[in-house]
Amino acid sequence: MDTSVEFTYALIEAVRKRPILFSDALNFSKRRPQYAAAWVEVAKDLGLEDHVANLKDRWRVIRCAHGRYLRVGYRMQVPGIHDKLSFLNPHMDIKPKEPKDIKPEDSLEYAIKLVNYVRQYPCLYDGSNTFARPEAWEAVAAKLGGGATAESSMLTWKKIHYYYKFHLQKGYIAKPKGIAPYLAFLRPFMEEPVENMEFSLARELIETVQQYPALYDGTQSGQNIVLWNEVAQRLGNVFSVETYITKWAWMRGKYERHLKTGSKMVPCGIEGHLTFLNAFIAGFAPKRPLPASAEQLVRPVGKAVPATGRRVDRLHVDESDPDAQFLLTFLELMTKMSESQKRQFRIGAVKASRAVLDGVVRRKVVK
Repeated sequence: MDTSVEFTYALIEAVRKRPILFSDALNFSKRRPQYAAAWVEVAKDLGLEDHVANLKDRWRVIRCAHGRYLRVGYRMQVPGIHDKLSFLNPHMDIKPKEPKDIKPEDSLEYAIKLVNYVRQYPCLYDGSNTFARPEAWEAVAAKLGGGATAESSMLTWKKIHYYYKFHLQKGYIAKPKGIAPYLAFLRPFMEEPVENMEFSLARELIETVQQYPALYDGTQSGQNIVLWNEVAQRLGNVFSVETYITKWAWMRGKYERHLKTGSKMVPCGIEGHLTFLNAFIAGFAPKRPLPASAEQLVRPVGKAVPATGRRVDRLHVDESDPDAQFLLTFLELMTKMSESQKRQFRIGAVKASRAVLDGVVRRKVVK
C-alpha cells in the first residue's frame, strides 16, 4: 500500500466526495450495498480495484489518528492533513471532558506564579546556600498569598520539579500541562538524562544492525541467519537469534509508523538512532539527483526500440546501459496491464530479485 503524502491526500479526497463513508446521519448500516459500492468507486479512482480491504484499513488508521488529534492534540506528521480532514469533525464522536474540580495549587496559572517566584531565589534550585532556603520559602509563600505556607509552596514545587525531571529524561508531559517552557531555566542545574536498561539494549541492537546493511537495505532477505548470528555474537548472545530478529522487526515497524503517523516510540527517544533507515522507507527516501548532463541520457526522439517495436518518445535512456535495454524488453507486456497488474508485477519482480540475490550470497557462503 502506497503511504506517500500524495496518495494519502488522494484517498482523503476520494472519501470526502462520498459522505456515506463517514456520515452517521446517512445510517450506512441500513445501506450496506451503497456503502460497499462507494468503497469500490474509491478503489477505482485510486487504481486499486483489487485492494478495497487495504484501503479501508488505511482510512481507518487516518480517521483514528485524526480523532486522537481532536481529543488530545497529537498531530500527524503529514503536513496539512488535519485541515483536509476537517470535514470529519462534525461526524466525530468526540465527547468533551467533564471539568474536574482542580485545586488552585494544581492549576497552570498558580504553577506559573510559583515558578516565577522561585526563580527569584536561586538557592531553591541551584544547590547552593541551603541555610537560606527556609527564609526564601517564607518569602515565596508571602508573595503567593491566598493562605499559602512555606511548606505547601515547597511541596508544590517539588511535585512540579519531579514531573519536569521525567519530562527531560523520558519525554513525559510535564505537569501541569503547559508548564515546561517556564522551567527551561532549570536545565543547567539538573542531571543529564540517564538511559535505562531498555533504552541501552535497543540502542546497542540498532548500532550493531547498522553495520550490516544487508539486514535493512532490501538487497537481501531481512532474516539472513548468517548475519544475524554475527549480530547475536557481537551483542554477547544475551538473547537468541530469533529474539533479536523479532525485536528488530518490531522496532523497524514502529519507526515506520512513527514517520508516517507521528506516533511515539518506546523507549522514548530511540527514534533518533533509527534515522539511517529513512533512505530505505517508502515515502521518506531522498530523491535521486539528476545527472549533470541530461544530454548523455536522452534517447533521440522518435527512435524505436528493436526489442519491442514500441516508440519511446521523451524517454530518458542510456543506450550503452545493458540493464536499461533489458528493462525495455518488458514495455510491450506492460502496455497490456492494468494499474493493479503493474503493481503486482513490480512486487513479484522485487521478490524474485531478492530471492536470486539471496541465493547468490548463500552459494558464496557455502563455498
